[in-house]
Amino acid sequence: MLDTGSGWLFDGLRFVSFVLLGVLGIKVIAFVTLSYRHERWLDVVSCPVLTYKPLVSVIVPCYNEEAVIGNCIESLLATYYADIEILIVDDTSSDNTGVIAKRLAAADSRVQVFQIPRGGKAVALNYGLSQARGEIVVTIDADSALQPNTIPYLIAPFADLRVGAVGGNVRVANRRRLLPRQQALEYAMGLNLQRRTFAALGCMQVISGTAGAFRRRVLMQVGGFSPDTTVEDMDITVAISAAGYRVGFTALAITYTEAPRSLYDWTRQRYRWIFGGFQVLWKYRRMVFRPSCGRMGMIGLPFYLVFPWVDVLVSILLFLSVGWAIADGSIVWLAQIYLVLATIHVGLAIFAFWLDGAESMWLAAMAAIDSLWYTPLLSFVTVWAGASFVLRRTPRWVKLTRHGENGISIAPDLFIDLTSDGVVEELIPAARVA
Repeated sequence: MLDTGSGWLFDGLRFVSFVLLGVLGIKVIAFVTLSYRHERWLDVVSCPVLTYKPLVSVIVPCYNEEAVIGNCIESLLATYYADIEILIVDDTSSDNTGVIAKRLAAADSRVQVFQIPRGGKAVALNYGLSQARGEIVVTIDADSALQPNTIPYLIAPFADLRVGAVGGNVRVANRRRLLPRQQALEYAMGLNLQRRTFAALGCMQVISGTAGAFRRRVLMQVGGFSPDTTVEDMDITVAISAAGYRVGFTALAITYTEAPRSLYDWTRQRYRWIFGGFQVLWKYRRMVFRPSCGRMGMIGLPFYLVFPWVDVLVSILLFLSVGWAIADGSIVWLAQIYLVLATIHVGLAIFAFWLDGAESMWLAAMAAIDSLWYTPLLSFVTVWAGASFVLRRTPRWVKLTRHGENGISIAPDLFIDLTSDGVVEELIPAARVA
């Protein structure tokens, strides 16, 4: 047992824990309130009546994606949207990516394949942009698979000329292993809920590269996709917001992605995301806490500056609680901290699943152990990426291993009739992963 002289340490630890858990609780309340508001607004206002039906150019940048490119293209060809061109930009793949893409292009004139010298994702996207003819450009990662209604839902908000970009709802397709299943939980209760929240506030920071739509002239106005950072999707989103355009989110535009299933791939992916986030914050640092930059400057970017470190401190708090329990011979304090965190995570997961209407509530049970391993892992990667950024260590792009698990069983969740007046004709229950 610890002597009484160490009581002040315990009191200090308890005070810090109350502060951190209070901040976390405020964040959760804000996410729940604002994401619910966003979803109810969607129900009333945003059921798409497609009076605006422009030519849409879909750009798919790819490099060594032979395992997933076929599923991606076939899902695009199954779209309900008629006026579409599909531009596959092969960044000098060394596998059969180009062969598979060309075979599908030969069977459907909507598909075009371009092979360019190796230059990276931003270069491939910009090349596709230079070839695109559509008023609206949709960018898709090669490991994505879209529902037939995804593109119509992404396009509908552009009837408002103030809208510069729109993001969609990303779900994990491969669920058979623990790590991808945990990511499916994270996407639902973390990423998508967060994007709903900031869309409601008018300062969404990231349109995922998995699937996003952009007004072409706006992309050209901001100079296209930048190679300055490792997260071109966040970079372009902030640039469009800084140019004065609205950035929207629609949870009805569903895209499935293949999540990393090895810890190595997952770590490298998250490291790139977090490091890239720091790069974007530095690039747009003059916007942070500047009222003239609107809500992006006062809320959107500061959130990325502050809250990753709140999660790191919460993980440290849990670690210290474990140490205290071992040293003191009591597990009461540890149990209290864990129960609070587990309750917050499970409650948030249940709310997110109810809001999305697409996940099994059994998956929410995994949120009870989220704080024991997954959040600490994310915190470790955050510290690693933060230290690397401060030390100016530029990350090397690591190609993720693909397993062809982005294929989904599509039971159309919405039929949109584009042959007459573009009015939604029939609603069918949402498609689920097989």
